Amino acid sequence: MTMRRYGEYRGRIAYGVALLGVPALVAAAGLWSGGLRAATPSSDPATMWLAAANGRLVRANALVAEGPAQIVDSLSFPAADGMRLLPVPGGVVVSAADGTVTRLNARDRVAVTAPAGDGVVAADGERLYRVPANDLVVLDAGTLAPAATHRLGRVTGWATAPGALFVAADGDLTRVDATGATRVRGLGATAPLLAGTSDGVAGFNSDNGEIFLVRGTEPTVAATISSGPADAFAAAPDGRGFALLRGRELIVVSGGDQFRQVLTFDPGPPAVDGDLVHLPDPAAGTVHRFVIGGGLREEKPLEFGAPGRLDVDVHRSGSFLWLDDVGGRIAWAVHDGQARRIVKSAAPAATSNPPPSPSVTPLRSSPPPPSPTSTTTPPPAASEPARSPRPSTTGSRSTSRSPSPSPSRSPKPSPSPSGTEDPLEDCDGELTALFVDDQDSTGKRPRITVTICEEASGTDEYWIVSHSQDDWFAKTEIDGAGTYPVRLLNGSGEPGEPRDFAIVAGRTQGGRDWLRDNLTADKNGENGFPRHALHDGVEIISNTFSTTS
Repeated sequence: MTMRRYGEYRGRIAYGVALLGVPALVAAAGLWSGGLRAATPSSDPATMWLAAANGRLVRANALVAEGPAQIVDSLSFPAADGMRLLPVPGGVVVSAADGTVTRLNARDRVAVTAPAGDGVVAADGERLYRVPANDLVVLDAGTLAPAATHRLGRVTGWATAPGALFVAADGDLTRVDATGATRVRGLGATAPLLAGTSDGVAGFNSDNGEIFLVRGTEPTVAATISSGPADAFAAAPDGRGFALLRGRELIVVSGGDQFRQVLTFDPGPPAVDGDLVHLPDPAAGTVHRFVIGGGLREEKPLEFGAPGRLDVDVHRSGSFLWLDDVGGRIAWAVHDGQARRIVKSAAPAATSNPPPSPSVTPLRSSPPPPSPTSTTTPPPAASEPARSPRPSTTGSRSTSRSPSPSPSRSPKPSPSPSGTEDPLEDCDGELTALFVDDQDSTGKRPRITVTICEEASGTDEYWIVSHSQDDWFAKTEIDGAGTYPVRLLNGSGEPGEPRDFAIVAGRTQGGRDWLRDNLTADKNGENGFPRHALHDGVEIISNTFSTTS
């Protein structure tokens, strides 16, 4: 697979190694005009500049569910189709398909053109760099003129992080930032694949299978897998999860565990975000999403309506992940695993007010309906995971012990009159039900079959939780009926240890945040998290199933 440049943190984050020797950058003039009156640029992480593919660049707001208000600014830019964007302070640098590079100042609507030069252009959120096949040129972020040159030798790869560029050249890894160039570590005979993180860089050495992290200038070994070449490599922003592609095999390393999945499609470069791996499928025009904590269980893919030509540009801004089809009308914004569909061809909202705070409208997993102006084919209904027949849960309820006190439950509907169907019958009168395979010897990876009798409404979320040794542990969010594998972490799955499983609903934002934070703390082995009782915003909505690991 040919690796592409996938930009930066606070813009595009570098996934994999950029191949060099792209066409020379050509100066451009007179390409930018128009836009909203008195438009106000924003560094709010909930907004991002995107290539609209209709002769315009747009700044989208991920907190708006649908319609024209999703677009808060718009700039005319002919040939926007296929452009790759590098957000910089006060504007955006546009890297066009033909090699043209232009800086656009958002406040005064002035375009600054780059001098012609070899190599690609990268941004670290503060500075710009031209990365030719040899050495490295630092560009002035305002004028795009060369400001410094670092003679590092033959460049074989690079990745960006906030405030720095990491370059692999002549057997060394070097950090370049405002203070100059600092050698970080030596490299093997084969150039590593590099990926930026929120505070440094991660790399994969195919010679020995080593995955390493560099925070600042301090290198550490994060994991080791089987040696051999890989087609692509990605790291989570916090440096706790990694994904590699070898042909159609996806390899994920997280929390000391390794997961492998044979794919049924030819993937593009991955992006790791929290507990999810995103993999473009250019032929289908979708991005597949795999849940790491669910053993790479696949969620409903994100539909771009671009079969045969999907070209995804990956941006990060704060805790938001943006997936932009640079040649199409659709982008997706992902926050805390929840995805929102952005229609880039929508008319910009007629306002110069700054976008709302990210806390105003949480994203939801279910995409909003397409804009009436969009010609994109609506995504198909979500397919459910394969289900195995579920025995009655009546005899499997916990009778030997009761879980710790939980919040009061919502009233359930009264049983249906005789002759009518009870919608909760399959769940023994609850909203959901669950069954655990091999309940007397589950091992460290129980398989839990879920039945849904009443779907989550509004902003509610359904989760599988476990209860053992007087503590509650969030296992995974569920998005429908089916079988979900879960992990018992940090030695909690030792043989003979009893535990109860249940399904809960996150009814409030605080409750949903508690569930996510609970899972994260468990993965990281943090013992101080308050889990002796369920959060007030979390309600049990299923039978309690008693097991032994």
